[in-house]
Amino acid sequence: MTKRGIRFLLSLLFIAPFAGCAAIPPSFVQKPLSDAQVETILSRIHEQDERVFSFYRMGRLLAKDGLWEQEAHVLIAGTKAPFKIKVELTHPWGQPIAHILVLGKRLEVLSYGEKRIYVGSFPTKALSRFFPGRVNDDLLWAAFRGYPALLPHARIASLKARQISVFDEKGKEIETLHFLPEDLQPEKISFQEAGVSLVFSDFREEKGIRYAQRVKMGHEEDGRKLTLSNGKVVFNKTIPNQIFVLEKPPGFTTVYLD
Repeated sequence: MTKRGIRFLLSLLFIAPFAGCAAIPPSFVQKPLSDAQVETILSRIHEQDERVFSFYRMGRLLAKDGLWEQEAHVLIAGTKAPFKIKVELTHPWGQPIAHILVLGKRLEVLSYGEKRIYVGSFPTKALSRFFPGRVNDDLLWAAFRGYPALLPHARIASLKARQISVFDEKGKEIETLHFLPEDLQPEKISFQEAGVSLVFSDFREEKGIRYAQRVKMGHEEDGRKLTLSNGKVVFNKTIPNQIFVLEKPPGFTTVYLD
């Protein structure tokens, strides 16, 4: 056999074992969601958004910052219009930690350990001591209600498999929604401006209202995480106005954040 024939034979022996792996079957190529799939998903999110105007949520809140962990019982009440959120954090042995109240653009935080009541505008970086990243009303509502919320936007598109990207009027991506492969139910939201992601799991359904029993809020840069789990959720009950009031205990100092 000539040298040329030997080189040709060796090339065949080298290439043959990899020939079956050279081309990826079309069924394994993941494509962006189709327009019909995006429309179905958005319709589902809008429908769920319209179903809920208030909620109570009771459960357990686990905060993790590196190696440090702290657990608390949490009671949350919220209304959509007007936007109000009340969060009560309590030690497992019953001692109050803090009460957080958001009334539209106003924030009040009652810190029992410091004997202070903080007053300022919302959103604010001051809440970073309680929540990862810079939270806003859409992010808080999605986390505590237990279902994705769409930010005000100019355009929506699917650029990757099982994802929907939300853009503002300047073409900047402000939110990314991730979906499960089997049924395209929501799994995760990334809020780019806040640097926060919400991961939803253990979904339940009550009278047509879908919600995640477990929600994990994490900051994508510093790794801080909050996990809300267990407990009970009650939707669309009238919440008395006195729930959304922080009464200043004796001896507490008022601190204005602004």
